[in-house]
Order: sequence, then C-alpha cells, then structure tokens
Amino acid sequence: MAVKWYGGKVLKEIEADAEARLTVAAVRILKEAKRLMAEPKSGAMPPAKSAQQKKRGEATRKGFFTQRSAPGEAPAIQSGSAGLMASLAWSKPAKMVRRVGVSKEYGAWLELGTTKMKARPYLRPAMDSCRAYVGRLFTGGPGA
Repeated sequence: MAVKWYGGKVLKEIEADAEARLTVAAVRILKEAKRLMAEPKSGAMPPAKSAQQKKRGEATRKGFFTQRSAPGEAPAIQSGSAGLMASLAWSKPAKMVRRVGVSKEYGAWLELGTTKMKARPYLRPAMDSCRAYVGRLFTGGPGA
C-alpha cells in the first residue's frame, strides 16, 4: 500500500487562505480608521479668519472649516486631513505581513502627538476596534 503525501499542496492552500484573511483584516482596519476620522468632533471651532488671512485681507470660504478634533479624538476632516484620509492605505511589504498607515508625514504627528500638540490617534483605535473581528477571522468564530 502506497501513501500519497499532499503536505506541500496543503501548506500552500493554508498560506493562501491566511494571506487572503490578512488582506481582509487590513481593509477592515483601514475602513475603521476612515470612519473614526469622519465622526463628529467636539473640539473648538476655528476662528472666522486666521491671522494670515486677516493680514492678506482674505475672506474665508463659507463651509470650508469644520469643527476641530479634541485631544484624544481622531483628526477632523479639514483641508489638510482630507489629504491625510486620502493617504490612508494598506500594503503588503512581505509574505504574511500587512501594514495599514499613511504616507503623509504629519500622520504620525497626529497619531502620537508632539511637544506642542496632544495626540489625535486614529490608527491605534481602529486596530483596537477591529481586534475581536480579526481574531474571529482567523479562528473561524461567529461574525467573521
């Protein structure tokens, strides 16, 4: 009696399934970060005119500014953070690895804070919010 070994084929199928699940997890975390940024904010309202606008005699465009985020909230979607949201992406830098992040340098400043500004995290809360889902995704639990 001969035994056929399919170990290599089975391993490739398991790896392909894990790669697909990692991609699903990365996309879910990315969507959650964007959702957090789109939520209403509780920070201060910006002034009607900035000092530079007053100096140049410019008027602000109606509806251009939105309520700012408070420390601890995800960044508000304003002129600059719309670029931040557009730079949110996931990548596959290596086999069995997915990264979710931003290409804008100031994304890290918002996430972690600086000496002059408290953090407005959006990536870590997105990851925390998706932790249970990702766990179910890999264990086959309900809701995955």
